[in-house]
Amino acid sequence: MIALGGAIGTGLFYGSASTIQLVGPGVTVAYAIGGLFIFLVMRALGEMSVHTPVSGAFSTYAYSWFPGMSMWGSALITFMLMTFINMNSVKFFGEMEFWGAIIKVTAIIAMIIFGLSIVLFGVGNGGEPIGFSNLYREGGFFPFGIKGLLLSLIMVAFSFGVVELVGITAGEAENPTKNIPQAINHLIFYVGSMFVLVTLFPS
Repeated sequence: MIALGGAIGTGLFYGSASTIQLVGPGVTVAYAIGGLFIFLVMRALGEMSVHTPVSGAFSTYAYSWFPGMSMWGSALITFMLMTFINMNSVKFFGEMEFWGAIIKVTAIIAMIIFGLSIVLFGVGNGGEPIGFSNLYREGGFFPFGIKGLLLSLIMVAFSFGVVELVGITAGEAENPTKNIPQAINHLIFYVGSMFVLVTLFPS
């Protein structure tokens, strides 16, 4: 929930408009391409997290990556950051993060379900299905060609930001062997929500 909730919002909701403007309905392909690379990276991180499920796993994986950085400098930065985050109780922070993520994930699932019901069955549209014509009207599936697709990958990569937090939760996960891969597989939210958006509305 922390990984999904952190990424959904700034990346997915705010970034999607400009991405769709760049590529048109083909944004689903852009998210699928970006998602494939993120999926491979996250599966690798998942393997490391499952093999070594320690709290603060990133520090273990990145050990000795920056030997030139002074110990007091990294300690000071970390200390200031952790102090700021923990001004409130950790339990409160965790609880708020969980419920905030639940709201966002539930909203996306509902959007996908209700969006498809409008597309396929015309729910809320007088019983007239919208269909899939928005995917190829207005200049086709890729109205701006391959250039638009390539440019959109920048925003797509941005929208996947924060999903790597799955690795941090490995040390506290109840069953990391099962739950970490399961969390990583939920990246399908991105492609599904983009597909519904560009099917419902002209790009």
